Amino acid sequence: STTTMNAEESRLHKLTRKRLRVERQLEFDPCDFLARQTLTEVEKELEKCVKMKSKETEACATSQPRMLTPVELASGRQAWARKDQFSSLQPVKSDVGLRILHKMGWKDGQALGKFGQGTINPLEVAVKFDRKGLSTEGEVAPKKKSKKAQSEKILQVQLEGRHPVSVLMETCSRQQWSPPQFELVLNSGPAHEKDFQFKAIVGKSEFHAETPSRTKKEAKKEAAIAALKGLGLLGPGKD
Repeated sequence: STTTMNAEESRLHKLTRKRLRVERQLEFDPCDFLARQTLTEVEKELEKCVKMKSKETEACATSQPRMLTPVELASGRQAWARKDQFSSLQPVKSDVGLRILHKMGWKDGQALGKFGQGTINPLEVAVKFDRKGLSTEGEVAPKKKSKKAQSEKILQVQLEGRHPVSVLMETCSRQQWSPPQFELVLNSGPAHEKDFQFKAIVGKSEFHAETPSRTKKEAKKEAAIAALKGLGLLGPGKD
């Protein structure tokens, strides 16, 4: 117990101080027989205390922890939320924010907002009623790679890390064709959420990107990929 440990520590401190006093006496008079006898007794007592302390430490280190049973875990005050925890709560009536709303003309049951377009009921709190973590097995399904991410990975392998526009221009130069031209065919949507789509012109052939993109740079890249696929230089089975 804690009381026993405090008593042992106090006894150990007393023995240590006693040994220091006796050693000082022997420094002053090395032939003091009583001091030498007292020093021998004190050292024996200190050795016993040290052995007892080491045994207690070994016992604590070797003892196996006892796991609590489900009944013990479920008994007493629980640290997690209960299903009936919020059923008896009363609305807040003395809050500072509520008083400010009343001064501004708001009434109970009225929606928030200048034109009453806000919510009426307060925000609900999502409470967990179990002891599982936020990402335990069975709660969160493993994320699967999207088809777009998989196709992007395949393209990177086929293009050997090069940009599709650069590959298309190198191909045209190697085949002694005219440099590819890119024309913007779609520019729609609000200013903060634009959609762009290019077409790539190689000789007399035109290749359109499959889907619009958010930036012109990405749209030009998609048009180059469409051209490489149309020319048979890029595809699912192409190495």
